[in-house]
Amino acid sequence: MASRLSENPTFRQPISADQLAAFQEWERRAGQEMTARYHLIPSQVVFELRGSDVLARDSAVEIDSAEERTVVVRTRSGERSEIRNLDAADVAGVLGAIDGRSSLDEVIARVGNSRRDVASVCRALLGSAITLPHAVADLERRLPLAQLVRFPQQSPYTLSRAYWENSIAVRDALGQLYDGAASLSDFLDALCGCHRLATLGETGRSYYGGGGGVATVPGGLRDLEVFTIVGRPVLRTLEKWVAQLELPDALVRSGPIISRGKREMVQIHDDGLRCVNVARADDRSRGALLDEARVELQHALGARTASDVRSMLGACAHFHQLFVAAHPFYNVNHSLAMNVVNDLLAVAGLGSLPHLYLDYLAQRMNPDAYEVAFATVVDRYAIRGGDGESVQDARRAAARLLRIASVQMVAEFKTLQAAGPRSS
Repeated sequence: MASRLSENPTFRQPISADQLAAFQEWERRAGQEMTARYHLIPSQVVFELRGSDVLARDSAVEIDSAEERTVVVRTRSGERSEIRNLDAADVAGVLGAIDGRSSLDEVIARVGNSRRDVASVCRALLGSAITLPHAVADLERRLPLAQLVRFPQQSPYTLSRAYWENSIAVRDALGQLYDGAASLSDFLDALCGCHRLATLGETGRSYYGGGGGVATVPGGLRDLEVFTIVGRPVLRTLEKWVAQLELPDALVRSGPIISRGKREMVQIHDDGLRCVNVARADDRSRGALLDEARVELQHALGARTASDVRSMLGACAHFHQLFVAAHPFYNVNHSLAMNVVNDLLAVAGLGSLPHLYLDYLAQRMNPDAYEVAFATVVDRYAIRGGDGESVQDARRAAARLLRIASVQMVAEFKTLQAAGPRSS
C-alpha cells in the first residue's frame, strides 16, 4: 500500500548525530510545554501562530489597564487574559486590525507596530479573543481533534500544532506499517519511521517530544527500563470507570501481567499506582512483545477485510495493549498506538476514539478483560461521523468520564488539605 511518504527521508532514514543533538536540545528547552500535555485537560495555549494564518476575533471584548504596562482582556465567554509589557491602546489596535480575512502578516503590516509586539498580543489572546478558524478547520478535516486528545472538550489551541501535523503524516505512512507487518524486521523499520514522523514531522524540522525527563530518540528503540506512576485520584477514576464498563475488580494491583503469548508485558506495583515497562539486558522481552503486536495487527487487518467486527476489535485491543506494554520508544508511544487503532476503526466504519484512559487500562488489566473493556469503550465512546446523535452520545459519555475524574481529584485535594502538612 503505497503512500506519498513512502520515500520520505525522515520516514526512511535514521537521523544523524547532528539532527539528534538539535532535536534533544529543543526538547530540553521545550520541556515545560511538553509536560503540560500530561494534564487532564491542558489549559496552556501552545498552538503555533504562523504569518499566513488568517485571524478572527471575538467582537465583544473588553480591554482594561490593570496597572502600569499590564492589560486585561475579557471575552464574552468570561475568559480573562492578562498581557504584560504592553498598553491597552496597542492591544486595541491589534484587535481592531483583525477582520476575519487578513493573515497575521497582513495585520502586522496594517498595525505598523513591531512584528514582535503584534505577535505577542496575538499569542497572548489565542484561543480566547483571537482564534484561527481556517487553520483549525483544515487540520480537523484531515484528522479530527477528538482522535488526538484524552477528552474531546480540550481546546484545539492547547494542542501542539506540530503534534497535530505530525500525526497526519503518521496516518499517511500507516500503509507502509501495514505492508511491513508480514515480517518483524520490516515492521520495526516502518514503526521507527512512523516514530520519526511523529517526533520530527515529514520535513524533519517539525519537532514534538516528551516531557517525562528522559530524552527522546526519534526512531530509536529504547533499551532501558521505564516506568509510569499515576496518583490515587487517577486510580480511583479507573476503578469507577471499569465498574461502569461492567468489569468491577478487573484492575491488576500487583505483579506481572502476562500476554496471550505467555510473555510478561508489565509489572504492577504499589497497589496499581506504578507500572514498570521492563527491558532487561539478558532477554528480548520488548522485541517479543512487538512481534506479538505485529501478529495482532495482521489479524486486525485480516478481520477488517473480512468485515469480522468482533475479531477485529479483539485484535485491535491486543495490539494496543501489547504496544503500550512494549513501550518501544522513550517517549511518544501512546499517541502512536492510538493513531494505528483509530485508523483501523475508522476505515472499518466503527468511528474513532478520544484517548480517554485506555492506556492506563491497557497497563492494568489482563488481556481477556482488556479485550472486553476495549470493545465496550468502542461501543460507548466511539465518535461516528455523519450521525449527529451518535457523535453527541459519544461526547456526552466522554464528558461523564471527565466529571468522574474531576470529582475524584477535587476530593483528593480536599483530603490532603484537611490532613495538613506531613512530617517526614
